[in-house]
Amino acid sequence: MEDKTAPPGLRVLLADDNPLVCQGLSELLRGAGMDVVGVAHNGSEARALIAARRPDVAVLDVRMPEGTGIAVAAAVSMSTPCVMVTYDDEPATVEECAAAGASGYLVYGEFEPRDLLRAIDEAASGGAVVSSAAAAALLARAGEADGEDSASINRRTRAVAERYGLTTREQDVLHLVAHGDSNQAIARELSVSEKTVKNAIHRLYIKLGVGGRPEAIALFLGGRPSPLR
Repeated sequence: MEDKTAPPGLRVLLADDNPLVCQGLSELLRGAGMDVVGVAHNGSEARALIAARRPDVAVLDVRMPEGTGIAVAAAVSMSTPCVMVTYDDEPATVEECAAAGASGYLVYGEFEPRDLLRAIDEAASGGAVVSSAAAAALLARAGEADGEDSASINRRTRAVAERYGLTTREQDVLHLVAHGDSNQAIARELSVSEKTVKNAIHRLYIKLGVGGRPEAIALFLGGRPSPLR
């Protein structure tokens, strides 16, 4: 179960009302050298443990008793990056998590263990990861199915670029981010290094006034940035 795709030493808190899920995730993270500093089984417990133990990242289930993972993210995401891990790929739920300031959104069945480790690493570094399923959900929410034509996508990209003064490279990055591509995939597509992509994404987020991929995608689709950012 060991995976070396994420650096060791990160302090992570897990919150899920299913003990078996928590056990499996704990084994995965510890196998990768991360420190699981707490395990919560409801929203109230998650908020208390995050306040007491100050993890580098919180991994939250969307639906929990005594306060959802969305409510927890809304309360703590300004100080603690939150990665949502869930079976729910409903567009409205993805949008709620984006508005709550979540730094990542992964849908079970759509990611591998290494993807979760990478999402935690990205969140701890100030980045964000949204799974392709979540990106597709946001696209569907806007009435743009998976088969959205290139002309429509380009019009949407140009509209955002004109509004926020994006460079050509930033437009290219936004286009790929909005479709759920990872930093690695964007680097391959643009024939640049991942470091260059990270820097471009950082500048893009500043211009758009957003804190992560879910918010950037929501804005790309005509939504509004999170009020928490």
